Amino acid sequence: MELVPEKMKPLEDFSTKTMVNGNTLIFAIGDVSDKRQDTSSVGAGKTGVSNLATPIHVQGGATNYVAIKLTQGLKQRGISLTPTSDNILKTRIDELWVGETSDGKVGEKSYCKIKLHFDLLIGNELPAKWSGEVSVAASSNGTLLDATSLNAKMLESCMNEALEKLIREPNFQSLTGISL
Repeated sequence: MELVPEKMKPLEDFSTKTMVNGNTLIFAIGDVSDKRQDTSSVGAGKTGVSNLATPIHVQGGATNYVAIKLTQGLKQRGISLTPTSDNILKTRIDELWVGETSDGKVGEKSYCKIKLHFDLLIGNELPAKWSGEVSVAASSNGTLLDATSLNAKMLESCMNEALEKLIREPNFQSLTGISL
């Protein structure tokens, strides 16, 4: 299974995009590194009559997906980014997974987990002026239908929630000058 980042939308329950203002530090989205133990996929869907575990991939790879979603998500919230800035937000993927499980009744649900580590470098100088982690875990409501169709929405939901947590991080707000 391959998910297409441009076509992914979060579930309605996870679609909040909080607008910010006062963005005084303009920065670029820098390198995204993938430090997961298994980088071959971003999840497993249960497909077919036998519910066989099928790897889920994201088009362009996990690092590209996270970079695109960080850029789009922060801009949609009102944060100014410029790719030529010497101020750089570097990201490490520690966890990025979407899968399916029984809902404990008669159906299935989709779930996701994301854990990202951020380093905000000012003037591209080490050490980072701010470092922090954002972790999100969420699941869909149970469905009698196959939950495989929810996996793209669920992964996008976790990514959206990770962005919401990032902009709410007090030290990140202080350094970038943003307020909600």
